[in-house]
Amino acid sequence: MHYRCHPLRAPQPLQSLPTGGPVSPILVIEFNVFQNEEFHDINDNHIVVDRNFLTSVSSVTVGYWHDDDTTGAAFVGLTLNDGSNYQAWVDYDYGRFNFTMALAVLSWKLRRPLISIEMDLSDIFLNEMYISFCAATRKLVERHHVLAWSFSNLNFYTDDNLVTLDLPNFIPLAPQSIDNSRRHLIFSHSMAAMVLLMSILATTRVWMAVFHRTRKIQGNKEEVSQ
Repeated sequence: MHYRCHPLRAPQPLQSLPTGGPVSPILVIEFNVFQNEEFHDINDNHIVVDRNFLTSVSSVTVGYWHDDDTTGAAFVGLTLNDGSNYQAWVDYDYGRFNFTMALAVLSWKLRRPLISIEMDLSDIFLNEMYISFCAATRKLVERHHVLAWSFSNLNFYTDDNLVTLDLPNFIPLAPQSIDNSRRHLIFSHSMAAMVLLMSILATTRVWMAVFHRTRKIQGNKEEVSQ
């Protein structure tokens, strides 16, 4: 999935952007789960910052840094397509671009950004500009969920009003859980079938008993009549 900032209403599609040369100004943050060797992707789980074309300005593996870490030893790796809910912050102030992300359940912005680079985005961040999201699935089927987002051109954060707790859970069931669910379903259906069969047998026995009793009574009546 891509997050875009651009001064034009309809920017060029990403797949048509050249890998060099002049194009319409655009800033793209890519949340990539595919490795494309054509664009020198580092792996199949990374964040990319593109400036005007698809040759990346910065590319890093997905994750975040603990606030109390200063040595680089507390980097926590994340997986974009594991079904977890993530929160991301894109900041630009005084010529510096910062990108930060973490699990949504943390609910606060970490001090150390995942990406921090100097960039001149004066041709993109204008008085009138556009923010957009786009996504592609390539050869696989995917779902992209944007549960909430905010934007501010002032020097304060609006993410305090975003609800990041009790969000829908998109984490797929583990194979063992699926097997247990299937076993439970098979057991339930087997028990239901057994109860139904026993009910049919019991009903049949009652019907046969009533039938034989009726025949016997009718036979006795015929003997008395004779």
